[in-house]
Amino acid sequence: MHLSSTILALLTTISLIAATPQYYGHRLPFVYEFDKVIEVKAVPLEVRNGTTPVPGEPGAYGLFNFGLNIAEDTICFNITLFGVSGAYKSPALTATHIHEAARGASGPPRLAFPNPVGDDHRRVSAGCLKGPFLTGVKNMTTGIDTGEGFTIKKLAMGIEGFFADTHTEAFPVGAVRGQLDGGSC
Repeated sequence: MHLSSTILALLTTISLIAATPQYYGHRLPFVYEFDKVIEVKAVPLEVRNGTTPVPGEPGAYGLFNFGLNIAEDTICFNITLFGVSGAYKSPALTATHIHEAARGASGPPRLAFPNPVGDDHRRVSAGCLKGPFLTGVKNMTTGIDTGEGFTIKKLAMGIEGFFADTHTEAFPVGAVRGQLDGGSC
Protein backbone atom coordinates (compact mmCIF):
# COMPACT_ATOMS: atom_id res chain seq x y z
CA MET A 1 0.00 0.00 0.00
CA HIS A 2 1.27 3.42 -0.89
CA LEU A 3 0.17 5.63 1.98
CA SER A 4 1.60 8.81 0.43
CA SER A 5 -0.30 8.27 -2.86
CA THR A 6 -3.49 7.49 -0.95
CA ILE A 7 -3.10 10.62 1.17
CA LEU A 8 -2.45 12.65 -1.98
CA ALA A 9 -5.59 11.24 -3.58
CA LEU A 10 -7.62 12.02 -0.46
CA LEU A 11 -6.17 15.54 -0.24
CA THR A 12 -7.22 16.07 -3.86
CA THR A 13 -10.67 14.87 -2.88
CA ILE A 14 -10.75 17.31 0.03
CA SER A 15 -9.81 20.22 -2.22
CA LEU A 16 -12.80 19.32 -4.39
CA ILE A 17 -15.02 19.32 -1.31
CA ALA A 18 -13.97 22.84 -0.37
CA ALA A 19 -15.81 24.01 -3.48
CA THR A 20 -18.89 21.98 -2.48
CA PRO A 21 -19.84 22.73 1.14
CA GLN A 22 -23.11 20.71 1.02
CA TYR A 23 -23.30 17.00 0.32
CA TYR A 24 -26.35 14.80 0.73
CA GLY A 25 -27.89 17.66 2.68
CA HIS A 26 -25.21 17.73 5.41
CA ARG A 27 -22.78 20.58 5.98
CA LEU A 28 -19.32 19.04 5.85
CA PRO A 29 -16.36 19.78 8.08
CA PHE A 30 -13.10 20.49 6.30
CA VAL A 31 -11.37 17.26 7.30
CA TYR A 32 -7.58 17.37 7.40
CA GLU A 33 -6.89 14.25 9.44
CA PHE A 34 -8.00 10.66 9.08
CA ASP A 35 -7.93 7.98 11.75
CA LYS A 36 -7.63 5.36 9.00
CA VAL A 37 -6.85 5.43 5.31
CA ILE A 38 -8.06 2.45 3.28
CA GLU A 39 -7.23 1.46 -0.29
CA VAL A 40 -9.28 -1.34 -1.86
CA LYS A 41 -9.09 -2.96 -5.28
CA ALA A 42 -12.47 -4.40 -6.25
CA VAL A 43 -12.61 -7.18 -8.85
CA PRO A 44 -15.32 -9.33 -10.48
CA LEU A 45 -14.05 -12.60 -8.93
CA GLU A 46 -14.98 -11.41 -5.40
CA VAL A 47 -18.71 -10.92 -6.15
CA ARG A 48 -20.98 -13.18 -4.07
CA ASN A 49 -24.68 -13.97 -3.80
CA GLY A 50 -24.86 -15.12 -0.21
CA THR A 51 -21.70 -17.22 -0.09
CA THR A 52 -21.94 -18.44 -3.70
CA PRO A 53 -19.53 -16.87 -6.20
CA VAL A 54 -21.35 -15.19 -9.12
CA PRO A 55 -19.86 -13.54 -12.17
CA GLY A 56 -19.01 -9.87 -11.96
CA GLU A 57 -18.23 -7.80 -15.04
CA PRO A 58 -15.32 -9.45 -16.91
CA GLY A 59 -12.24 -7.22 -17.16
CA ALA A 60 -13.66 -4.54 -14.85
CA TYR A 61 -12.10 -3.35 -11.60
CA GLY A 62 -12.49 -0.55 -9.11
CA LEU A 63 -10.17 1.47 -6.88
CA PHE A 64 -11.90 2.54 -3.68
CA ASN A 65 -9.92 4.97 -1.48
CA PHE A 66 -11.37 5.98 1.88
CA GLY A 67 -10.30 8.31 4.68
CA LEU A 68 -12.09 7.81 8.02
CA ASN A 69 -12.49 10.57 10.61
CA ILE A 70 -14.12 9.01 13.67
CA ALA A 71 -14.65 12.21 15.70
CA GLU A 72 -16.46 13.90 12.81
CA ASP A 73 -18.31 10.67 11.82
CA THR A 74 -17.10 11.38 8.28
CA ILE A 75 -15.80 9.23 5.45
CA CYS A 76 -14.06 10.82 2.47
CA PHE A 77 -13.87 8.80 -0.72
CA ASN A 78 -12.28 8.70 -4.13
CA ILE A 79 -13.77 5.87 -6.18
CA THR A 80 -12.63 5.06 -9.72
CA LEU A 81 -14.17 2.27 -11.78
CA PHE A 82 -12.52 0.88 -14.90
CA GLY A 83 -14.47 -1.15 -17.47
CA VAL A 84 -17.75 -1.00 -15.53
CA SER A 85 -20.38 -0.48 -18.22
CA GLY A 86 -24.05 0.25 -18.56
CA ALA A 87 -26.54 1.78 -16.18
CA TYR A 88 -26.35 1.38 -12.41
CA LYS A 89 -29.03 -0.64 -10.62
CA SER A 90 -29.71 -1.17 -6.92
CA PRO A 91 -32.66 -1.04 -4.51
CA ALA A 92 -30.55 1.38 -2.42
CA LEU A 93 -30.31 5.15 -2.91
CA THR A 94 -27.27 4.54 -5.12
CA ALA A 95 -25.52 1.48 -6.55
CA THR A 96 -22.08 2.05 -4.97
CA HIS A 97 -21.70 0.93 -1.34
CA ILE A 98 -19.85 -0.34 1.64
CA HIS A 99 -21.61 -3.48 2.90
CA GLU A 100 -21.14 -5.24 6.22
CA ALA A 101 -19.97 -8.83 5.64
CA ALA A 102 -16.86 -10.97 5.93
CA ARG A 103 -14.91 -12.05 2.86
CA GLY A 104 -16.92 -14.56 0.87
CA ALA A 105 -20.31 -13.55 2.29
CA SER A 106 -23.04 -11.03 1.49
CA GLY A 107 -24.43 -8.42 3.84
CA PRO A 108 -26.48 -5.23 4.01
CA PRO A 109 -25.24 -1.90 2.69
CA ARG A 110 -24.18 0.48 5.49
CA LEU A 111 -23.00 3.41 3.36
CA ALA A 112 -24.28 4.51 -0.07
CA PHE A 113 -21.90 6.64 -2.17
CA PRO A 114 -22.74 8.73 -5.22
CA ASN A 115 -22.33 6.54 -8.29
CA PRO A 116 -19.13 7.24 -10.21
CA VAL A 117 -19.73 9.18 -13.44
CA GLY A 118 -17.97 8.92 -16.78
CA ASP A 119 -17.99 6.53 -19.71
CA ASP A 120 -17.83 2.74 -19.80
CA HIS A 121 -14.02 2.88 -19.60
CA ARG A 122 -13.52 5.13 -16.54
CA ARG A 123 -15.97 6.48 -13.96
CA VAL A 124 -15.13 8.60 -10.89
CA SER A 125 -16.86 9.73 -7.69
CA ALA A 126 -15.18 11.79 -4.96
CA GLY A 127 -16.38 13.61 -1.86
CA CYS A 128 -17.25 13.04 1.78
CA LEU A 129 -20.24 11.69 3.68
CA LYS A 130 -21.08 12.71 7.23
CA GLY A 131 -23.41 10.79 9.54
CA PRO A 132 -26.21 10.15 10.15
CA PHE A 133 -26.25 7.73 7.22
CA LEU A 134 -29.08 6.26 5.15
CA THR A 135 -28.91 3.65 2.39
CA GLY A 136 -32.53 3.48 1.27
CA VAL A 137 -32.64 -0.27 2.06
CA LYS A 138 -34.85 -1.40 4.94
CA ASN A 139 -34.01 -4.32 7.21
CA MET A 140 -36.70 -6.91 6.42
CA THR A 141 -37.19 -7.77 10.11
CA THR A 142 -37.10 -4.33 11.75
CA GLY A 143 -38.06 -2.05 8.86
CA ILE A 144 -35.15 0.24 9.81
CA ASP A 145 -32.82 1.62 7.13
CA THR A 146 -29.57 -0.40 7.05
CA GLY A 147 -27.52 2.80 7.42
CA GLU A 148 -29.45 4.11 10.41
CA GLY A 149 -27.31 4.13 13.57
CA PHE A 150 -24.20 3.15 11.62
CA THR A 151 -21.06 5.11 12.49
CA ILE A 152 -17.61 5.55 11.02
CA LYS A 153 -16.26 4.34 14.38
CA LYS A 154 -18.01 0.99 13.82
CA LEU A 155 -16.43 0.75 10.39
CA ALA A 156 -12.97 1.67 11.70
CA MET A 157 -13.14 -0.83 14.59
CA GLY A 158 -14.09 -3.82 12.42
CA ILE A 159 -12.77 -2.91 9.00
CA GLU A 160 -12.17 -6.50 7.83
CA GLY A 161 -15.90 -7.19 8.18
CA PHE A 162 -16.82 -4.82 5.32
CA PHE A 163 -16.55 -4.71 1.55
CA ALA A 164 -17.00 -2.11 -1.19
CA ASP A 165 -18.86 -2.75 -4.44
CA THR A 166 -20.94 -1.34 -7.27
CA HIS A 167 -24.00 -2.79 -9.03
CA THR A 168 -25.24 -2.41 -12.62
CA GLU A 169 -28.26 -3.56 -14.61
CA ALA A 170 -26.16 -6.28 -16.25
CA PHE A 171 -24.56 -7.29 -12.90
CA PRO A 172 -27.17 -6.53 -10.21
CA VAL A 173 -25.41 -8.66 -7.54
CA GLY A 174 -22.21 -6.72 -8.25
CA ALA A 175 -19.98 -5.70 -11.13
CA VAL A 176 -16.92 -5.56 -8.83
CA ARG A 177 -16.28 -6.15 -5.13
CA GLY A 178 -13.32 -5.69 -2.79
CA GLN A 179 -12.88 -6.62 0.87
CA LEU A 180 -11.62 -3.82 3.12
CA ASP A 181 -8.45 -4.52 5.09
CA GLY A 182 -6.93 -3.00 8.21
CA GLY A 183 -5.91 0.20 6.47
CA SER A 184 -3.25 2.45 7.86
CA CYS A 185 -3.30 4.97 10.65
